[in-house]
Amino acid sequence: MPERDVRLVAVSEPQPLTLLVETFLGSTSRPKTVRYHFPADMRGVVLFSHGTGGSNTFIEGTEPFALAVALVRAGYGVMGTEAEEAVAGDLNGDGKERWFASAAVFRADNVDLRNLEMLFASFETRGLVPAGLPKFALGMSAGGSFSHFLGTVGASAAAGDFPRLRFAAVAQLLRGRHGGTLRAHVDHAIGLVHVRQRRQSRGLEQRGAHELSHARQSRHRDGLRRAPTITLVRRALQPHRRNFARDLPRDGG
Repeated sequence: MPERDVRLVAVSEPQPLTLLVETFLGSTSRPKTVRYHFPADMRGVVLFSHGTGGSNTFIEGTEPFALAVALVRAGYGVMGTEAEEAVAGDLNGDGKERWFASAAVFRADNVDLRNLEMLFASFETRGLVPAGLPKFALGMSAGGSFSHFLGTVGASAAAGDFPRLRFAAVAQLLRGRHGGTLRAHVDHAIGLVHVRQRRQSRGLEQRGAHELSHARQSRHRDGLRRAPTITLVRRALQPHRRNFARDLPRDGG
């Protein structure tokens, strides 16, 4: 601390980002919404997935949108859409409206996987997303679990039915059992890195059994408790996708 008065001045700059909004049908007759921004010569595309009861507007939330802005500035495309149940209501009778993301629905007729496959195919046909462009996925709570699910599509028996669903890395943001905690699960098909950040917020969902089973596999959970989320996501991704990790903003940046 200096031995004199110090004047601090906040410096800010505009960071405009306009998401295009479209509707699509996918594999059903129900209209769904996708929001996206694909820069010219983008280096990859990042899919944002909502939690239980959420919708395509998840990507426009305070924290997700800040991350989307930073990713676009670093040369990545961003997109957010919604689960079939977000527009159709509870289809499987479990009392929740969310993505189909369990081993029992790892099949060619998984409606959410089919919708995404067709959406990416449409983007490719229209010249918006080049074939083979690296894909990344992140989401909140059930959307994070779905992101983890997406990361395993290429190694599943249904891989041939979804050739466009290949994700280089995924991140999962969710609430812990004791509340007030934001956690990120970063999966790279081999191994799981578990990170968390304290957060004062309400309205985030409890983890389901699927998330809990993966959380228990983490060997890094306790040691990273107080580190900022974005810094930790950067650190976790770095061994696997150095450029993507480098381009994630540091806290406050």
